[in-house]
Amino acid sequence: MYGMHFLSRSFKKVLRRIQCTTVFKDMLRRKEIRRLAFRRGCWVFMPRVVPVVLGGFGYFALTSECEPFNHQERQTVNLFRKAKQSVVHVTTVSRQHSLFSRNGELVAASGSGFVWDDNGHIVTNYHVLKHSGKVRVTLPDGKICEANVIGKDDKSDLAVLQVLSDRNRSLRPLPLANSDKVEVGQNCYALGYPFGLDMTLTAGLVSAVGREMEGKPSIYDSIVTDAALNQGSSGGPLIDSQGRLIAINTAIITPSGGWAGVGYAISSNYAQRVVKDLIRHGRVMRPNLGVSLAADHVLKYLGAEGALVVHVIRGMPAQKAGFEGSYQINNRRTILGDIIVEIDGHPIKSSKDVFKTLMDLKVGEVAKFKLMKIKNINSNHVTKTYRTVEVELRL
Repeated sequence: MYGMHFLSRSFKKVLRRIQCTTVFKDMLRRKEIRRLAFRRGCWVFMPRVVPVVLGGFGYFALTSECEPFNHQERQTVNLFRKAKQSVVHVTTVSRQHSLFSRNGELVAASGSGFVWDDNGHIVTNYHVLKHSGKVRVTLPDGKICEANVIGKDDKSDLAVLQVLSDRNRSLRPLPLANSDKVEVGQNCYALGYPFGLDMTLTAGLVSAVGREMEGKPSIYDSIVTDAALNQGSSGGPLIDSQGRLIAINTAIITPSGGWAGVGYAISSNYAQRVVKDLIRHGRVMRPNLGVSLAADHVLKYLGAEGALVVHVIRGMPAQKAGFEGSYQINNRRTILGDIIVEIDGHPIKSSKDVFKTLMDLKVGEVAKFKLMKIKNINSNHVTKTYRTVEVELRL
């Protein structure tokens, strides 16, 4: 309850001249308010009175009791109402004879997904479909449709489905944002179907960008968020305040199995590279160099930058180009292999940069690799030599 005192005798005349809101007019029509409101020199109590100053006169506008949202809440509500039209529920069904299933079908896994384009393509996580048989997609309007697996990729943990229905014409693709412009601290919102429940929205902040996903070194560009993610949220979109996709919810880091405030999502720019190949070829046309790389902290200990080659696979492009791996002599002395410091003019400061640069190259192209060799690491006369080799990239 708020108190209101009229500041001048002309207040009644001013109010009549002002173009008031519909809500204000409706409330003035109430006899009990009019009788109290225009009694001069007294205090009147009214519900939800907000002070406004206009033209030098003090007056009060009444807000509607049926409007439960403030401006920020209204923006979030509208954001959800629009974005939910692009989010779907993905379930995989396996055939298994059971006393509790008449048709022998049981739900094997459940996750989330979102509409990618106007052709009915749905993007979700690979691990949602890992042991899939039949795949079903629950559309935003509640209709359940069969879906084909167009392609899936374990290294990027992404998969593409296509809805087998004429209803895909009514699906609304989610607009994409440039994830390279995402900043730590900006608002983000996660949508999905956790635990197989109805669609939910959780809000949070972008905690980190450009992170390598735990246990997935090939996913070098992920976004970390504190927006709550749970089992079943995998494959759902992480959007910005404008409703654009900035990442795909994928994993959480937790010591207890529950939400602990650290969620990983694959960036939209990384996803675009993978999804494009999955739709066109059914798999990711990722150039395979044929080497295994050491953890980045090994070179940091030596005060060097780059990607250290540990092992070279026979018959692969790196072996044909003359790459050398690391090895030990008498289980004591370690001989370091080649260190990749540059690919086609792009500097390599970590193993993540190698994956990122190779993703931008095409199979069949010839790329120039600048390699560094460090010798005598156990002495005071450390030497570095460089050479450049050409590698024909292949699958």
